[in-house]
Order: sequence, then C-alpha cells, then structure tokens
Amino acid sequence: MVDFTKLRNERKQTVPTDPAAIFQRLPKPPHINDLWDGQSKALAAWNDRRQESDLVIKLNTGGGKTLVGLLIAQSLLNELREPVVYLCSNNQLVEQTIEKAGELGLAAVRYGGTELDAEFLNSRV
Repeated sequence: MVDFTKLRNERKQTVPTDPAAIFQRLPKPPHINDLWDGQSKALAAWNDRRQESDLVIKLNTGGGKTLVGLLIAQSLLNELREPVVYLCSNNQLVEQTIEKAGELGLAAVRYGGTELDAEFLNSRV
C-alpha cells in the first residue's frame, strides 16, 4: 500500500511572512523594480512589531502606502491562513488598491454587497 501522506507533506512549501520577502517573490511590472527606502523601513518596523496591536504606518503622500498595506495583508494571510480585510476610505482608493494588487499578482476582491465572497471567506483571495 502507498503512503500518500508522505507526498502531501513533501509538497508543502513554507510561505514567507516577512513582507519584504513576499515582495521579492512577486512578479513585478516594469514600473516597479524595488521597494523605496521608506517602504522598506516601514515594512521592517512593522515586521519587528507584528505581534503588537493598533500599529500605525505613516508615509508621505505618494510614499507607497498601498503597496505596503498589500504586502502586510499578504503577510498576515500567509501567517494566519485566515481572510484579511483591507479597508479604504473611498471608492477611488478601493480601485487603486485592487489595481495595485492585480499588478503584483496578489488576489483581492472588492466588497460592495451584503455577502462576502466564498473565496475570500476560505482565504483563497
């Protein structure tokens, strides 16, 4: 008899939880080469303090907060294996966030109804 549990266990790959490592693994569109210095510092500081609650990340306008937020959300998704909610204050920012996630190959869905998508609830997007 074949022991299939060995095959299943061997295929499990560890997923990174460090947001900078997640960024390095992502396919990048031509206009994104690397993280900016402020983004790298913000992600490193967040990662060092990730067990604390109510952390605030402050970056200048145009400083790349959307990318930082998406990387943090993906980090939490990888770590907790639970859905992550990324809130935006207006529809323009929702569209910007969905577009940025798509550019990087990160799964994201917009919520605008009464029921959450099953793929989201199952931590698939």
